[in-house]
Amino acid sequence: MANNRNERIRRLFSAALEVGRSEREMFLSEACAGDSSLKEEVASLLAAYEEAPGFLDKPESVIPVQSAAPNGAGSTEGEKEPRLPFERLGEFRLIRRLGEGGMGVVYLAVQESLNRQVALKVIRPGWMGSLEAEARFEREVKALAGLHNPNIVTVFQSGEEQGVHYFAMEYVPGQGLDGILREALSRGEKVSLQRILEWIREIAQALDSSHKNGIIHRDVKPSNIRIAPEGRAMLTDFSVARHSKLSTMTFPGEFRGTPYYASPEQVKARRREIDARTDVYSLGVTLFEAVTGRVPFEGETTEQVFRQILEKEPVPPRRLNPSISRDLDTVIVKAMEKDPSRRYQTMAEFVTELERLLAGEPVVARPAGRIRKSTKWVQRHRFSSLATLSAFLVLVAVMTVVLVVSKQRQEQLHIVMKRFKPVKEALEWPDFPTYANPWRWCLDAAPQDPSAYMLQAIIDIGSGALEEAAVNLKECIAKSSEYNEGSLGKDAHYLLGLVKLGLAEKYDDIPPKKKMLIEEAESELRRAGDIDPASPEALVLRSTDPFAISSKPILPDIRDIKLNTEHFLVQLYLGLSIFHDLYKGGEKGKFEKAIEHFENALETRSDNFLVLTFLGRTYYFFARFYNFLSLTDRAEDCLKRALEAAGDRPYHMIYTTLGQTWLLRGENDKALEAFDKALELERDKYHVHNAFRGIGKVLARRGMFEEAFEKYKEALEMERSDVHTNIAVAELLFLQGKIERTLEVLNEIQVFLSKTPKTHIASVYLVGALAHLSQEDYPEAIKDLDKMNRCAIHSPRDLSLACVLMATFPDEWRDTVVKQAVIFANKADYNARFEGKNSPLCCSALGAAAYLREEYQEAVECFRKAISERERWPLEVRAYHWTEDLRDQYFLAMAHFKLALENPGGKADERTALLLFGGAEDEYERKELPIESANIIKRVRAKAKDVMGMMD
Repeated sequence: MANNRNERIRRLFSAALEVGRSEREMFLSEACAGDSSLKEEVASLLAAYEEAPGFLDKPESVIPVQSAAPNGAGSTEGEKEPRLPFERLGEFRLIRRLGEGGMGVVYLAVQESLNRQVALKVIRPGWMGSLEAEARFEREVKALAGLHNPNIVTVFQSGEEQGVHYFAMEYVPGQGLDGILREALSRGEKVSLQRILEWIREIAQALDSSHKNGIIHRDVKPSNIRIAPEGRAMLTDFSVARHSKLSTMTFPGEFRGTPYYASPEQVKARRREIDARTDVYSLGVTLFEAVTGRVPFEGETTEQVFRQILEKEPVPPRRLNPSISRDLDTVIVKAMEKDPSRRYQTMAEFVTELERLLAGEPVVARPAGRIRKSTKWVQRHRFSSLATLSAFLVLVAVMTVVLVVSKQRQEQLHIVMKRFKPVKEALEWPDFPTYANPWRWCLDAAPQDPSAYMLQAIIDIGSGALEEAAVNLKECIAKSSEYNEGSLGKDAHYLLGLVKLGLAEKYDDIPPKKKMLIEEAESELRRAGDIDPASPEALVLRSTDPFAISSKPILPDIRDIKLNTEHFLVQLYLGLSIFHDLYKGGEKGKFEKAIEHFENALETRSDNFLVLTFLGRTYYFFARFYNFLSLTDRAEDCLKRALEAAGDRPYHMIYTTLGQTWLLRGENDKALEAFDKALELERDKYHVHNAFRGIGKVLARRGMFEEAFEKYKEALEMERSDVHTNIAVAELLFLQGKIERTLEVLNEIQVFLSKTPKTHIASVYLVGALAHLSQEDYPEAIKDLDKMNRCAIHSPRDLSLACVLMATFPDEWRDTVVKQAVIFANKADYNARFEGKNSPLCCSALGAAAYLREEYQEAVECFRKAISERERWPLEVRAYHWTEDLRDQYFLAMAHFKLALENPGGKADERTALLLFGGAEDEYERKELPIESANIIKRVRAKAKDVMGMMD
């Protein structure tokens, strides 16, 4: 009887949670049917739930609850079920208990059909039959089943046996992160900071994958992070996860998560505000605890913890652990911002910051300034009553001052951001950019050029880093005279004056310091002198001359900053900002936009070697990824002009890019000469590894494999993590016929990339597919092509070659690959046109996809168009890439063969097919195949001969 009553209480409790609060009284009255004691028990349970939302998921030490769930469902002590309540569930034999949560228990079990150990999660006996428990259980299974990530546990199977819901998942031996931290603390030791950052990065990557699948974890904490024996961090327990496309069991006013790690929006139970940034906050708290040894907010009750989360700023982690860097402190604080809009907006951003920390590079996040800290204090502290009227007036006065200052700063920031809008839009960042790579490129190319320092100063001003701006402006001034940049020097003096005025605002409470800064500002503004604001040489546009009216300066404000967006420096920066990611591949529109900015810069500085260098590099990558090889002429022209402009200060990247351009054109001797010159200038600088790799490519083309491998080794010594060089090694092994070693290297690359995500990895899987096809291993080749499809950024070249490969599969595999080929062809062809030209390789991809779809007339048109487009290429380029025409000629022959089969009376198609095939065979026998394209050509030829056999 008692068990039946407890079961009824549970069902009523779960059902009541799904009813609005205003309707619960009526619901209970009707459902309990006059049983007042039953109604009171359920109401008591609901009251406890309201007092400490989510108490059923928390240990007693965190949330003391007087009214526990029936059968002890809310505590671990006094649990009524036996240690092993079942000997087996289906094909799973239970071994021992691993752990438990609010509604589930996890056992180590053996799946006897496969003889493997699994972690088997079941609903706790006290919650069996609960609608809420079953719904949460089902939600966890669905969430995990849709995720495929090396740092998220894999679900193998789910089911129900004798009324017991269960699911089997990957068993991860090892220890929870909470246990590791607890043991280290008890021994008075510290876990390696490097290991902590690597673990948190892996979990951030897993969460990013989860978010991209629409799943928010909502309960990220150390106990849900398991560290496997090999050191891999695994994310577990998706029982309260929320899928953006599925309904949840959480209603307005209800809390899901764990108090210590809950975000402010979770505490407020604002469901609409819960998104990826919620997990960012919780992971930030986890990182805080891992590096400081304590959680940021503590309390004896949940209410106390919640109040601190909403109203109190965390102690800066660096104050608790002085050994951590300022950058790490800043990253943690940003991740834990109470306002979601101020956190990292995606987990991918958080991952990138963690990678910067691991690489020892500066992070993007900036510490909060005094004004921001004051504003945050005001936003947190609300009051409803005051002890005395005088206290009220004093507090109102303080708040008014702070709010006015805050409003002024917000207006100032709004104005600055508006004027820098082109930069912001180019970078597509949520906040004003503090992007330093373009500046580093410029500084690397011309360390004495004042332009580089001016660029960074502008960024610093926009992001409020005035001290850093002052340092860079002084460098700009110092170097302006050497480069005869008088106008830029005046701009630097003017900006430095405004920066010092901005700094003076921070010293209202130190009058001497403020006075000194104002005097220095006046001095800088005098040195700036006058400059025609309409001049194309004016970078900073002045609205008034501060000394034109009287001897007493009318000091301008930093809010008056206006940039001449047509100035070559702004156009250079915008072009560099867009170009930064294009060497990985990218949309045609971005290449076009970068080219537009660089060419705008050349209108006023036609001899600026920085602009010419990066315009040439943009044309090179555009030509390479989109098969627009006619653009190699433009790349070569820009780079040669850059060498002339550089004079006696040539930059090694110019020679490296010239070598890469000539390598693409097939001019191997010229490429080798350019790479050697780059190495004569610099052998240990940024981008020099590209020269070593380029030399290796030339040697490989000549069949000098051992010598090529030595050059690749030198490139990897310069830049171990360069993916392109590692892929080149795999390609070299493949050309030598060392297939097993090729696959081993490719696997090593994939393992590396899984730890340090990159976006330009599609070619890894393309080489893998080629290697598997050489062994006639079609299932593995298909797996590689499927992985290739999931890459974030593809080059049309890789996609197109994949389509061509799939068109060479035996006919029995046609149905398996045709859909994938169509997807690849459409991706490759997306906007693959430039200045009225079509990418020939993209036309070939469409032809291959049409051939697989058995639309042979369309295939003929596409392959003929590809050949026609190559006629626009420079003669020497077309002469080297002759095998591309040969490949398409074989496909044209096959398509005409198929048309002749469909129409037995179509003698024209048969004659055309025979002529095309015969011509292709003559070309094949007469010329020597370039080593890098030989494998694909041989596959296409074998396929054509097979189709020809069908005509016999």
